[in-house]
Amino acid sequence: MVKKKNQKTKKSRITIRDPKTGNAVTQVFDYSKFKKIFNMWKKDCKKSGEDLRSKTNATLFEMIQNHGRYTSPHRANTANKKGAGKIVEQLDKLITNSEKLETPDTQFIDNAIEMLQQVEKTNNPRNIPYTIPKTFNRKTFEYDLESDVDVVYGHYRTPNYLKYRNAKAAVKENMESEKGKPAPALWFSTKENTAKPPMWQALFAEGDGDVVNTGLLYVLIAAKDMVKEVELEELIIKIDDDGKGATAKDLLKIPKFKEEMIKLMGTEGNPGPGTNSTTGILRDSHLSNTAIPALKFEVNNLKQSDFLKDLAGHENTIGTLQSFSVIISRRQVRNIGLLLGFKKVEGKKDTVFLPGVVKKMDWRQIVKGEIYG
Repeated sequence: MVKKKNQKTKKSRITIRDPKTGNAVTQVFDYSKFKKIFNMWKKDCKKSGEDLRSKTNATLFEMIQNHGRYTSPHRANTANKKGAGKIVEQLDKLITNSEKLETPDTQFIDNAIEMLQQVEKTNNPRNIPYTIPKTFNRKTFEYDLESDVDVVYGHYRTPNYLKYRNAKAAVKENMESEKGKPAPALWFSTKENTAKPPMWQALFAEGDGDVVNTGLLYVLIAAKDMVKEVELEELIIKIDDDGKGATAKDLLKIPKFKEEMIKLMGTEGNPGPGTNSTTGILRDSHLSNTAIPALKFEVNNLKQSDFLKDLAGHENTIGTLQSFSVIISRRQVRNIGLLLGFKKVEGKKDTVFLPGVVKKMDWRQIVKGEIYG
């Protein structure tokens, strides 16, 4: 059995019921670490205006939503590429206590991580190039695109950009000067893969941003870590007569369950507490209503966990199963007995007995006397 961690952190505990079979499982996961990092990311991404050295009131989050579609006259390459997009709504669901974690959630996280990693390679905000004049004609403000410019990456609002814009605004009508501060040196660079502008921080920072501490990629990785540690505390599996879901035969494939059934029912000539010691007749009512539902079985390994989840219709429910219990009909109790060597009483299809318990009494006398245990 996978050992549970002794943690005092707040955990989400959700009961998930399969609508077809009625089999219920309790899913437990600690979302506190992920929730903390995600909420901090959302808070950081509310920044706008001067905090981003931006002329608009658009927040950093809104910029992320449009990433790949924003164009600038200073950008050397303004190709319209696929951006980072709509991940946050799904992440919000992962930290809502009423939400369960299923296979599509893990697929979403994996796909989102893969998408951001692709953005990092092909459309990385830190590598957006800008042509910034470093020298220019102060009468015409013309400059040579070959010799009079620097190509910087990450952010256009460099000291040289402000110098050029303000010099031009001083003599041009209807042109406002740039009143804001230049971007911090961290945000731009003359070398690729070194600038850390706010957009890059929001997507890829790993505790090294001055606007956003931890980027969306690492928020997703924290979500993936959370999913890895999900436990299914207990599965309640129903074995009944409707032909849906698990059967008595299926459960007997689990060694511990089979061992407990043999203890309860007994073996030939040696009845257990679930079998009438005088008549050998299986006490199916007692076993169905009391004895079997009271048992709780530990799950020994991941293979057994997957087998039981599949058996119960919870194959898409995320988590490693820790234990299970059984709700079973009288008929299915008798089926277990028959699979373990009990026999049917002649003329009484709803009565089974353990051979070797009664040696001299006639079965017809036992049935007639209604000695069922």
